[in-house]
Amino acid sequence: MASRPESNDFEGYLIEPLNEIETYECCIKCYTISPSEFEFVLLDYSEAKSLDCVAKIRESKIYNDLNLKERFENQWEFEWEEYLENKEGAFSYVELKYLLGEREDLGHSLALVSHVICWDFNNDINEFNAIDVKYKLSKDKGYLFHTNRLKKIKVICLREIVERLIDEECYTSDEDFRAYLNKY
Repeated sequence: MASRPESNDFEGYLIEPLNEIETYECCIKCYTISPSEFEFVLLDYSEAKSLDCVAKIRESKIYNDLNLKERFENQWEFEWEEYLENKEGAFSYVELKYLLGEREDLGHSLALVSHVICWDFNNDINEFNAIDVKYKLSKDKGYLFHTNRLKKIKVICLREIVERLIDEECYTSDEDFRAYLNKY
């Protein structure tokens, strides 16, 4: 496990999320503490149209790695390359899941999603149905791959980020949490 970054000495508490909105809260805390863990800037949160967050991709490398040019540019009237070259970023959507693998059905299309952020994984399921097609979780759990393998979505596990930031494992049950508190 990586040691805690000196510039990000975390003071306070992070409570393990129990649902998607709490996962968003944890994501915002992690982003505030260590923005370098994320390849994008979160711009907005809204569940109104099923996709959770609007994001701005910071660098062209991730834009190209996720094949976003092909996926996005036919949706808009201008090219994103100009935005990437001018360091303004390119836009994308981010989907939140409390536990990735909790359900097989993702509930909507992921065609315009660049990242899925989850608290953790439920290891029961690694193939997912979206409205447009099926996706499969990579063995390292770093990506969701579209069945045509042209589209891939980066997966971010917040539990792993939190454990790196605080340099210890997270406590997941009331009993573990009480034992942790009794240590101090």
